Parts: sequence; C-alpha cells; structure tokens
Amino acid sequence: MYSLLRAVGLRAMAIQQLPLMVASLLIMEGIIEFVGEMHSFILELGFFFVIWFVLDFLVNKLVSKPQ
Repeated sequence: MYSLLRAVGLRAMAIQQLPLMVASLLIMEGIIEFVGEMHSFILELGFFFVIWFVLDFLVNKLVSKPQ
C-alpha cells in the first residue's frame, strides 16, 4: 500500500480510487444482503478486492483513449 501511495500520490489515489472503493463496498454489501452472510471475513474481503479490481478495470477501459 505504501508503494502504491508513493507511486500514484495521495491526492490522485483519493480522486481515482476512493469512489471505486465506496462503490465496491456498496456492491459487496448488496451481495451479502442478497446471498446472506458468508461467515468468513477473508472470503468477504477477497470478493471486495475482486469487485474493486473489476470496477477499476472497467473504468480505465471506458476512460482510456483508443490508440
């Protein structure tokens, strides 16, 4: 995490990733509400990171300029 913040910068990280983190958290909460408790913090955390990764990937693909 420290290396990521140094590479990207705190301001850019907050602007780019904070909305995606919040969206991922809300999606994850919806999944837990729909599916039910997973009874595993590690499993829920893993799904949160996967959702965050996919959202970040999609946003980058939509925003990036075609070459």
